[in-house]
Amino acid sequence: MSVHIPRLQYFLLDEGAYSDEELKAMPNNLAAAMFRIENSRDGAVVGEVVGQIDAILGPEQRGLRRVLLMWILRVVLATRLPENMIPEVQNLAELRDMMDRERNWEKWWTQKGMDEGRREGERVVLLRQLRRRFGPLDEPTEKRVGSTDADTLLEWADRLLTAERIEDVFA
Repeated sequence: MSVHIPRLQYFLLDEGAYSDEELKAMPNNLAAAMFRIENSRDGAVVGEVVGQIDAILGPEQRGLRRVLLMWILRVVLATRLPENMIPEVQNLAELRDMMDRERNWEKWWTQKGMDEGRREGERVVLLRQLRRRFGPLDEPTEKRVGSTDADTLLEWADRLLTAERIEDVFA
């Protein structure tokens, strides 16, 4: 019976265990390049590393190039840029060139993070004020506040000042 039990070994890759300087010192290491992109909070670093990845991969590695391009566009950039700022490019070289040429995305990179942080702060404050005024909140109310946009959160916060009932806040 033990013949059918898989014997697997795992190798832990902890991308947070390395500083950017340590990763940068491994210029021909694809994993190090991906870790730098994943850990980066600076758009210029991503542009630099895209060029590094393009240099590491040979032309015969078209499939891997495509997968990494899709990962950068759909995962990395999609979580850090507005949807309309994500470039339509066909390969890593085009993405690198666009990132070198276009510097507006750097403003959006930081702005999106700031907007998300501000919205999260507004959400936390509104939930706290609602609980203090009306007591424990039900799950649908918590979800409603958690999924709305920043402008609506501010509108609800204004209504909270004069609301007699919690329903008046969301009216």
